[in-house]
Amino acid sequence: MPVKKTPPGYGSLGKAIGKSMDLTEFGQDPNMSIIDDKLMMAAMKVAIGQELTQRQMECLAMYFGERLTLKEIGLRLGIGKSTVYKHIETGKAKIRQVLMYALAFKRAMEEDDS
Repeated sequence: MPVKKTPPGYGSLGKAIGKSMDLTEFGQDPNMSIIDDKLMMAAMKVAIGQELTQRQMECLAMYFGERLTLKEIGLRLGIGKSTVYKHIETGKAKIRQVLMYALAFKRAMEEDDS
């Protein structure tokens, strides 16, 4: 069985989303596309610990952490690959939403400092 190469920066969910997350794809101003590392990590902890279901966490960990395919994850968990896909996409959406709130918080703080 061939060994899967993990692309640089993809060792965990946090790394997969990135220390510097480009939020322009979510309609954000390109000048505000980088979230401060500390704020982003705090937001990630909230998202993972409070927003994700156990199943979403498992699927995301296997997908980003272990780099398993949807089929491989489904076989491990005893669910279909379409269900795995839904768990991953819903989990990522929840994480993005929390990160968007973190970005809004950062913007508000920067405006207050001006």
